[in-house]
Amino acid sequence: MVYTNKISESLVANLLKETEFIKNRTKIIQNTLTRTQNNNLRIRLKSEYLALLNKLENIQTISIDIFKSTRNEISLSALLIEKGKRVKEESHNNIELFFP
Repeated sequence: MVYTNKISESLVANLLKETEFIKNRTKIIQNTLTRTQNNNLRIRLKSEYLALLNKLENIQTISIDIFKSTRNEISLSALLIEKGKRVKEESHNNIELFFP
């Protein structure tokens, strides 16, 4: 049981880092979209943005599964779930950048 908890904590820590990367990258994409007029770049950035949102959705699914298996309301997996929700909300609030 202790071994399983250490594995899930390590996995959650990596997923937290990945969530932070997604947050930072989506902000960079949003900033670039507001400054560029290049349609090819906009198309590539839109594709990357949507891929990042999909990756975030997958991380959310994994984090919920880990949270259910730990049954501990105060844990890294609970933090991961909350962080994922916040990043997702921030990202969806700026989706209008793709549809001017």
